[in-house]
Amino acid sequence: VKCVVCDAPARAFVKAIKLCSGYYGCDHCTQKGVWVAGRVTYQELGAPRRSDESFRNRKQPEHHQGETPFLMTGLDMITNFPVDYMHQVCLGVMKKLLLLWLRGDRTIRLSAGQAARISSRLKILARSIPSVFARKPRGLEDVDRWKATEFRQFLMYTGCVALKDILRDDLFDHFLCLSSAICILVNPDLQCHYSYAGQLLDYFVQRGVELYGREFIVYNVHSLTHLSEQARQSGCLDNSSAFHFESFLGRLKKLVSTGKNPLAQVVNRLDNVLLSNLTVNRYKVSPKPPNNAFIVDGLCCVVLSQCRDDHFMCRIYGSSTKIFQRPCDSRTVGKYACDIAESEVKTYNLDKLYTSRQAIMLSRGNKIIFLTLMHAG
Repeated sequence: VKCVVCDAPARAFVKAIKLCSGYYGCDHCTQKGVWVAGRVTYQELGAPRRSDESFRNRKQPEHHQGETPFLMTGLDMITNFPVDYMHQVCLGVMKKLLLLWLRGDRTIRLSAGQAARISSRLKILARSIPSVFARKPRGLEDVDRWKATEFRQFLMYTGCVALKDILRDDLFDHFLCLSSAICILVNPDLQCHYSYAGQLLDYFVQRGVELYGREFIVYNVHSLTHLSEQARQSGCLDNSSAFHFESFLGRLKKLVSTGKNPLAQVVNRLDNVLLSNLTVNRYKVSPKPPNNAFIVDGLCCVVLSQCRDDHFMCRIYGSSTKIFQRPCDSRTVGKYACDIAESEVKTYNLDKLYTSRQAIMLSRGNKIIFLTLMHAG
């Protein structure tokens, strides 16, 4: 067992600890919450960390609710119960930001016209989203019905394009800190920047107090301060996220044909259907957009045509510029702007494209923007 993946309430249940809404609800540090504007918030940074030993010895008795069977296992009660970024970042912090911009205080709230412009941009972007994404972008009028993958898509990819020059500059820069940090932490190729991602998240939390008030630092926002250390211990955030399990539920549901004895139906069909096909499907490579953009050896690449067997003619953009420079060069987190006139044609085989990263390609005047897919599957 590598880790136990839960959302915050389930993690509190299986560890027999206080809920995240409690004063001693953080399961990674010993900070006591503060009641602000009708909710428990966590105002400090750098509170003492919990350890497996301190948990088992109940060094902070207010944190515990009872005995958990996991104490009888060899699991580390802290590091083997990681923060799930699907629930706490995508469905938690990203959704919170969007709702603040749409329905929050009038000093930060978007006007109806601004919200409509963002929605219009998202709908235009839908035609550029490759098939590896399960869902296309929807407008902000549907934000209450967005799924976790849509919040992740907005946070890591489309948000920096849809919000630019519409959202207030200080709020936009604050959002980019979160976006850049998560892009770094979900990509195992960027481990050398994990410490920097931690600094960005600490700044995001501190700056959030100034922009949104002390009530902004609820449990989900506070948990951001623990993500970089978690990534250094267990690898990228996708190694311990619930996205894989949530996606697999769809395959399980297809095994149920009637409402009678659904569990028995799943068990009876597992051997025949699932066990023979548990590998992750490779993404689609096509000379037709939106599945023809890749980042190959750090260069932006567009597949033009299949010339023979598994070889493809590709247009390579040798030089690129940054889309934004705060909080870091956008190219560090896989976001490039290329000049249409500066390119050459090369041949790549299919395996070369499969071992590269797919990208979202957008046209903006005489520039082409590439947004590298940072997450796994």
